[in-house]
Amino acid sequence: MHWHENASPEELRAASHVVDHNAAEITCPACGMIFATGPKECPDCGLGLG
Repeated sequence: MHWHENASPEELRAASHVVDHNAAEITCPACGMIFATGPKECPDCGLGLG
């Protein structure tokens, strides 16, 4: 069994995201919030982005 077989659509979408710190905006892979590049954590859910 592979990990993705039991993943929800939201989990699959989050797993496919790559955070590009050179982009104008970042989409948080955990909660989906879109925000301007700069913060090292999501302002909505607090996920550390690196």
